[in-house]
Amino acid sequence: MISLVKISLAICSYNRYEKLIVLLGALKKQIEANAFAAKSIERSFELIVIDNNSIDETKSLKHFSIKDNEYKYLVEMKPGLSAARNKALREFTGDLICFLDDDILIQPNFISNLLKISKRSLTEIGIVGARVKLPKEIKDSDLLKKYKLISQSVFPEHDYGSFAKKYPFQEQAKFVENPIGACFLMSRNTVDNLSMFNENIGVGAKKFGETLHEDTEFFRRAINKEISLEYIPELCVEHPLDDDRLDTKRIYNWYFNSGKSFVLLAKHKPEIFAKKNQAELIGVPNALLKLWPSFLNFEFLEIPFYMHFKLVIVYFLSILVHLTMQEQWIVFYKAQFFKTMGEITGFRLVKQVEA
Repeated sequence: MISLVKISLAICSYNRYEKLIVLLGALKKQIEANAFAAKSIERSFELIVIDNNSIDETKSLKHFSIKDNEYKYLVEMKPGLSAARNKALREFTGDLICFLDDDILIQPNFISNLLKISKRSLTEIGIVGARVKLPKEIKDSDLLKKYKLISQSVFPEHDYGSFAKKYPFQEQAKFVENPIGACFLMSRNTVDNLSMFNENIGVGAKKFGETLHEDTEFFRRAINKEISLEYIPELCVEHPLDDDRLDTKRIYNWYFNSGKSFVLLAKHKPEIFAKKNQAELIGVPNALLKLWPSFLNFEFLEIPFYMHFKLVIVYFLSILVHLTMQEQWIVFYKAQFFKTMGEITGFRLVKQVEA
């Protein structure tokens, strides 16, 4: 039977051979197990590994294969997850492309649920965000108790229940704007209507040092173009935690890089991070800024004065909360302090670029 729809599965990887081979094995097993179902609805798969110039055993995977389906092993020499993803966007031949992080575990029905989603009209599919769960033993333990106030994206987790919904949506006290990069699906039409990932920002990119949120910038561009973004929990993966994921130093480092990245994006992507939102992106509500005296907006040491003001306040609170003996608040305000330091670093980097 002639295949009318092809689904590309793209995995970008750097020095994670042991985890990547587990993921590839699981995908191969499910794709071959669903071969009859795929053919009956005229579907085929293309599995792509984008090796971001690894120095471990990843290169041995160029000989991997999947029965009756296509497999490609590509190398992207330019460092950075964004560059690797862009390689996939240039090379994939499917009607749909699903990006998967190399360290996730797919659920037993992942491929069958992907086939169900692919039955929809391709014109209806914009970007689909997956449900990203933490291992049950982690969720059921007390390990996350002190991180109750920390962003889910740190771990990363993107678990907002078992019902499909459109982004953005309100989930209890949290406003969820877009998916995360651990697992998401796009139609070719969506890819054709968006420019590539920003290669100056993101994991492994070199221009501004360690940065984050290249996926957020990409998704917000889609939102600006009124492309549909959906959370479909049937597309579900599990994200194991490395030994150092729950280390507070790593969490503070994530917040530092998050603050730095958002300022860089706010300054250099005004069409995405509009000026009216910039104050909120750097942690200062617009309504409060309007009430502040004008002198708070002038620059001191090339940094807006209100950023210095915010740093002092957050630093004071991070010390004060120690008196409460509430570990979750202590971790939260320390994280906010590091985020503010990252924002200030971001402003300095912007000045260097503008100079």
